[in-house]
Amino acid sequence: HYRNSLNPGGQLKISPEPGITKVCDIWQSSLKKFKNRECLGFRKFDEETGSYGNYVWQTYEQVNERIINFGNGLLHLQINIIKSDQTEKFKIGICSINRPE
Repeated sequence: HYRNSLNPGGQLKISPEPGITKVCDIWQSSLKKFKNRECLGFRKFDEETGSYGNYVWQTYEQVNERIINFGNGLLHLQINIIKSDQTEKFKIGICSINRPE
């Protein structure tokens, strides 16, 4: 069996850090460490020149604010529009191309 040279003992890591067991734990850990660092970037296409511009970045903190706002919007829909009991689960599907929106 081949192992990564950074892990010479051969013991596989279960988690990158103690207490991290879910994807949302990874996000929260990254947010704490890198709050003001670049997280999500995109390059706008210029139709006139036919080329892409420089990257425009959002920080981890800015992306986290968008996550919270999106979640709040879903809760608003569930409580005020769909009018379902908060203990009842509802499903959503999101189909999108890779873009920051």
